[in-house]
Amino acid sequence: MKRVMLGLAVTCMGGVFAENLTQTIAIDNVALRQDRGTQKVYVTYDLANDGDEPAFVVLDILTNGVSIGRANIQTVSGDVSDGDLSQTVTVGTGKQIVWDARRDWKGHLSSNTTARVTAYYAGHLNQIPGVYMKIDLSGGSSAASYPVSYSLAGPNMSDTASYTKNALWLRRCEPGVFIMGSPAGEIGHNTSGHEDQHQVTLNNAFFLSVFEVTEGQYKQVMGTCPSSNGDTRPAVKCGYNTLRGTTYSWPQSSEVDENTFFYKLRARTSLTDADLPTEAQWEYACRAGCTNGYYNGLNPTVMNGTDPNLTPIAWYNRVGCSGLQPVGGKLPNAWGFYDMIGNAYEAVLDWFSDSITSYTTDPVGPATGTARVLRSGSWDTQPSWNRCAWRLSWGHASNHASQGFRVCWTVR
Repeated sequence: MKRVMLGLAVTCMGGVFAENLTQTIAIDNVALRQDRGTQKVYVTYDLANDGDEPAFVVLDILTNGVSIGRANIQTVSGDVSDGDLSQTVTVGTGKQIVWDARRDWKGHLSSNTTARVTAYYAGHLNQIPGVYMKIDLSGGSSAASYPVSYSLAGPNMSDTASYTKNALWLRRCEPGVFIMGSPAGEIGHNTSGHEDQHQVTLNNAFFLSVFEVTEGQYKQVMGTCPSSNGDTRPAVKCGYNTLRGTTYSWPQSSEVDENTFFYKLRARTSLTDADLPTEAQWEYACRAGCTNGYYNGLNPTVMNGTDPNLTPIAWYNRVGCSGLQPVGGKLPNAWGFYDMIGNAYEAVLDWFSDSITSYTTDPVGPATGTARVLRSGSWDTQPSWNRCAWRLSWGHASNHASQGFRVCWTVR
């Protein structure tokens, strides 16, 4: 019988995430062992802080220093917070977490597996790597506020209304470095320099919508929606000016006009600078660590026509769809984002520039311009337009019938 081979445990300290937070959380004496019969893993640790305040405790399992992912750490019990982050752990010694490795991670072996235990205060759950943010929109357009909470589990894909109407789900992306653009040999690569590869560094974590914002969600915020294709489909005819207004111009100002989607979302949440993503944030989240043309690790095989490498992850013009499709109907990328290519075009903040290779660190694009950028491709475009690196110049006053968007919030 195969067994998970576990190695040395890692001790991780929960830290201070705000200057006015006087208590410091400490995780000490982390150890783990595995029962060779049940294959259950027992992780023990001590939890302490200056004020004896309970904390949210998160378990991560790593092999060769890389997390196996939350999807593989589902069956846990004991002194650990649940997937909905509703359970805290009191301070004390000899705390224990039980993980069912046979059920969650069967058949995978590693000679260098470690456990990481991290504690967080309630006000700092947005610091958890890969955590989901849930904005509760159930109060509708007349609500004075939208509650914001956090979850390790993410949206319930069997309850469509919970992620297409009643709540807006975002997921945290960690700071990082990636290669933006496409190689010259990639099918569909733009030869005018629009997609030339260059290294980009993003120093701040950010949250991005798991799905394209839907008509149902848009109506919950605004009362009405410019498009009428159904609550589960992307809200479209949503150009830059419609979403942010015309008074302020980004990147000179992050302000938005009253009575726009982003103004109302900001006013009803603590996310006072929620906005569209930058172009670099968008591509970073789209790729999710992938360097290929498509975010499933494969490359385009055709310019136009049916591409078997693209079909599992995107709605495009050769998969039999006659219009925008309900969000979440194709496979997500490695970070859990759906429809990052195909279905609806997606607006980003940046002015369009023929070359963006000079924008390398927390880029915001050109200071001025005549058109904004669209990404993603759409349901009625060919495979070469539905690549991670594809980009298009589009008038910021335009409200194209397939132009949608996502919500982004940068952690500062």
